[in-house]
Amino acid sequence: MKLKGYKAFDKGLVNRYGKVFEEGKCYEKDSAPSFGNHGDGYHFCIRLEDTLRYFNAREEEIDIAEITAYGDLAEGEDDYWGYSDMFSTNKIRIDHILTRE
Repeated sequence: MKLKGYKAFDKGLVNRYGKVFEEGKCYEKDSAPSFGNHGDGYHFCIRLEDTLRYFNAREEEIDIAEITAYGDLAEGEDDYWGYSDMFSTNKIRIDHILTRE
């Protein structure tokens, strides 16, 4: 199943573990996507505005990309806001880096 969404990165498409991603490329993990202390996978949101809930940074310090998840999916739970908005996948394509415009 394919699911379109948005993923936030530190500037330069760098994730919190220091891995650098590239626009137009696909990335895969062998493990099943999950959440929690030992979670794994590429995390993303289906609503653009929700990506900012997970990044406490100014606009000039982050990149947000449109992505396509095309692997297995896990859906995160959000007890505070009352809806699920974060997903994790083991296969992701970085489609396009968004601009302010």
